[in-house]
Amino acid sequence: MTPVVNDYRRVVDSLNYHRLTPEGVVKVNLPRIVIDLFFQDYFIAFKNACPNVTLELYATDRKVNIIESGFDAGIRYSQDVPKEMIAIPFGEKLSLIPVASPDYIREAGEPDTPQSLVNFRCINRCFPGGEKYRWEFIGPSGELSEVAVKGDLVVDADSAMIQAAESGLGIAFVYQSLVTQQLSAGSLVHLLPGYRYPADHFCVYYPSRKHIPAPLRAFIAWVMAQNKNILGQQTARHGSRPED
Repeated sequence: MTPVVNDYRRVVDSLNYHRLTPEGVVKVNLPRIVIDLFFQDYFIAFKNACPNVTLELYATDRKVNIIESGFDAGIRYSQDVPKEMIAIPFGEKLSLIPVASPDYIREAGEPDTPQSLVNFRCINRCFPGGEKYRWEFIGPSGELSEVAVKGDLVVDADSAMIQAAESGLGIAFVYQSLVTQQLSAGSLVHLLPGYRYPADHFCVYYPSRKHIPAPLRAFIAWVMAQNKNILGQQTARHGSRPED
C-alpha cells in the first residue's frame, strides 16, 4: 500500500474518531437545584460517557441570557425557557411536598388543607429578586390552589430548608426526591398526602442555529437518550405509556 493511501486512511480514521468521540467545551447555565437533583445521574454520567468533553456548569438562580453571557446552553423550568430557543426535556417531572419533623407535628399538629398552612410555622422559599414563593397544590378533585405561607425563616436553598425542617423549625416545601431518605428514616413526615404539586420538568435549551458545536451536540444527544430511558422505566412501572 502506498504512503499516500496510508496517509489518507490515517486522516479518515482520525476524522471518524473525533466525530464519534467529540472534544471541546460545553458551558451550561443552570439553577443550583439542578446540581442537587441531577449531578450524579446526569452530569457525572455524561462525563463518563464523553470523557473528552469539558463540561462547565455555572449555577445561579437568576435568569441569564445565555447568548449574551457566552453559554452554549441553559437549563430552566419549561415555562421559563425563552420562546426563541430550542428546548428538550431534562429529567423526570418533579414534585414538591410539604414535610415536617415528628417533634414539630407533636407540638403544632398537622394541616388538613393547603389553606390551613397559614396557621402553621412554615419555612419559606424566596427567589433571587426577593419575592416569596406561593406554595402550589392540586386537590383531590383537580382544583389548583396557591397559598402564601407565613414563617420566620426564609431561605433559597432546599438543603437548608430540609435541615431546618428536621430541626423542628416548621413545615418545608421541598423536592420529594431530596427527602426520600429522611421520609424512610422517619426524621421527616409527608404532610397533606391527598394533595399534589402541579409537577413540571426542567428543559435544556440552546439557540437555534444551523451548525451546533460537536460537544453541545453530544450533550443534547445524551440527554435525549436519557429521556428515552426514563420513558421506558415509566412504561415498565405503569404498564403503558405515561401521559404527558
